[in-house]
Amino acid sequence: MEDNENMSFAQIQENDRQTIEKICSDGNYAYYFFHTKCRPLLSNIVWTLYKSSAEYDELVNTLFEYLKAPGKDGEFWHKLRSFDYRTSLFDWIKIVAVRLFYTPDSEKFSIPDSLISSGVAEDMFSELPKAIHRKYMLFKYIDNLSDKEISSKLKMELNEIRSISRAAIRSLKKVVESSYSDYLSVLFQKDVVSKVDSEESENEFPSKDLTIQQDAKIDVYTYLDLMPNERYRYVIKSLFLEDKDPDDLAIELNTPISNIYNIKSRGLDQLRDIAIYN
Repeated sequence: MEDNENMSFAQIQENDRQTIEKICSDGNYAYYFFHTKCRPLLSNIVWTLYKSSAEYDELVNTLFEYLKAPGKDGEFWHKLRSFDYRTSLFDWIKIVAVRLFYTPDSEKFSIPDSLISSGVAEDMFSELPKAIHRKYMLFKYIDNLSDKEISSKLKMELNEIRSISRAAIRSLKKVVESSYSDYLSVLFQKDVVSKVDSEESENEFPSKDLTIQQDAKIDVYTYLDLMPNERYRYVIKSLFLEDKDPDDLAIELNTPISNIYNIKSRGLDQLRDIAIYN
């Protein structure tokens, strides 16, 4: 991944435009970009979310297919083409990947006994595209086996079974959304949450797009202390907690004002990820 910290925001935007154009026009480069160039970024996300790299290939393929999917006009890479260049491409991919890979604690998956006894659940499982996912769901919810019993039956390690469980549930959600939408809210229940509007001013805190419990109190200073990049931490603290003027901060750090806004955007993304992970 390229180091953009010393580039102007206009240079970063132009570099990202060229990258997106190449991804959309060259299938080999697209595969290389997501499976090789993005590997350090995506590996870190997968490890942080799951404490394991067991699901890496499947999750990256999910991201690849999600971004490559055509729009209503049939043009591929519809979602990638929607990138608005308000931040760097890598930071945007990080946001998309976290949202795509992350299953919020506020979303609880359960199958009512009525769906099992009626045979509807088994019909849903039969539509899962991977045999291992079909087997897991049948063993788990029809035969009522524990994960330990399933691991013995499939001759797999317990941590592998847990990875299969998460992947099978994600796959089932797609099946339900596509073919059994009436049951979506029954199987995947969400607690009441409030969302920070993604279109709100960047001057508001916490950062855009964070999903938080209504009564939660975010300890901003704790999260700031967890930020690994000291420069990002200093800029966020200066702008949001000390109300420093961006122009004054640019002079203090001897950097263009455009770089201050770039660091601010990256810092907010990093702070958001820390809030999610913690």
